[in-house]
Amino acid sequence: MNAKGIEGRALGAGAIFVDDYAGSFNPEYRGYDGRQREGGGLYSWDEEPSPERFPVDDPEWMTARVKQVARFFGASLVGITKVDPRWVYSHYFERTTGKTGKLEIRYRYAVVIATEMDWDFVNTSPDWEASAAAALGYSHMVEVAGSLARYIRMLGYPAVPSGNDTAQSIPLAIDAGLGELGRNGLLLTPEFGPRVRLCKVFTDLPLIPDRPIDFGIQTFCETCHSCAQSCPVDAIQWGDRSTEVPSICNRKGLLRWTVDTARCYLYWKENGKSCGNCMAACPWAFQNPRDWLEYPKQ
Repeated sequence: MNAKGIEGRALGAGAIFVDDYAGSFNPEYRGYDGRQREGGGLYSWDEEPSPERFPVDDPEWMTARVKQVARFFGASLVGITKVDPRWVYSHYFERTTGKTGKLEIRYRYAVVIATEMDWDFVNTSPDWEASAAAALGYSHMVEVAGSLARYIRMLGYPAVPSGNDTAQSIPLAIDAGLGELGRNGLLLTPEFGPRVRLCKVFTDLPLIPDRPIDFGIQTFCETCHSCAQSCPVDAIQWGDRSTEVPSICNRKGLLRWTVDTARCYLYWKENGKSCGNCMAACPWAFQNPRDWLEYPKQ
């Protein structure tokens, strides 16, 4: 490996350091996955709620407070949604124990969190700095989700922190009013475009759900093909939205622009680091923040 590669790999290792107790280059590394049940770590499901319960007489106040606390812990955006069972995975696989089985999430709400990714580093994609920006996003995810789950448990309510596991993060984020689905298959937020990483906390703490937003992304993406043009392996759909899927990695029956995730991932393996070209090329990723933008709630 040349000097640039050594320095780039070191940058990524530092960025993913949080919760990386197995080591970034260890085959047993599990930092991108939730720690379901017996796994331990910051994504653990095992901690019991405090026996002393905080009384929630005003769910509106509690909702505002949870969002304030999440931002205090490092969230860039926070939204609340009721858990739609369509977005929950049917089965789990616990990598720490090898156990598998049916997955049931009986919690009523999901607190959905987005953490911003650094524009200057994202814009280097598909080089090491962009890969490190993604890695740092995973570190921020586990910090914020783990801390917020601990906060809710100490209030006396159950809470399950979740990364890229348990349920699909993008549909939950859309339901929670954080953004819309773009042509590049990513959540596009008014504030940061696609430059976010998503995590969530499931809970029964009494909260008030947010509503989805419409700020024109579907119309915008119909005419903008910047992400498709930037993809080195043509994994992003050029035509109209469809319910058809390009690979077994995609979910059937949803009207959207689908990304050939298998082709995308194989390029990651070939590249030796992650690729965020579609993220960097998106016009919504450029300007930050967009305080001037007003959009209607549905």
